[in-house]
Amino acid sequence: TTTIGAIEPIFPGTYRMILHVRYQTPIGVIDLFNAHLAGHDEYEAGVEEMEKVMAFVDGTSAPGAIAQILAGDFNTEEDETQLDVIRDAGFRDLGHEAGLTCFELGDPGCTSSTNPLGEAGARAERRIDFIWVRTQAPLTFKSQMVFSVPANLGDGHALWASDHVGVMTEITRLAPGS
Repeated sequence: TTTIGAIEPIFPGTYRMILHVRYQTPIGVIDLFNAHLAGHDEYEAGVEEMEKVMAFVDGTSAPGAIAQILAGDFNTEEDETQLDVIRDAGFRDLGHEAGLTCFELGDPGCTSSTNPLGEAGARAERRIDFIWVRTQAPLTFKSQMVFSVPANLGDGHALWASDHVGVMTEITRLAPGS
């Protein structure tokens, strides 16, 4: 069963928001949050944004949920200290755990930007898209990049699926006794 929980503007009057969906799975409830954030160069503004995100996550998660997954475009690079708000709340960066890091062009976890969309070639040189999880359940996670090359349209033409390279995570329940 899937329940659309809420859509919350992080900064009213902007299109930066967080979406909450609740999944009832055979092993329990998973709360999924997808965020599109502004990101901030100023530390205080970045911390304020992350604190609003965590207040929404904590305020809307189901009691007893087996996992909270927070994913999306954070417009903040992986070494920015405002992400410590999420880490300090007990969330793990699944991309980082899978070795998907980005500190320069060509690194395996770079997600932004692929503009111009109609041109071939690797251009992503920042990692601003994340999948975070907070769980105590016996789950495993396998993360990988998707849409990491443009579609070949023939005659030397290409088209990227998005201005970001995608990140996907597969969630598996550990067998009892594992």
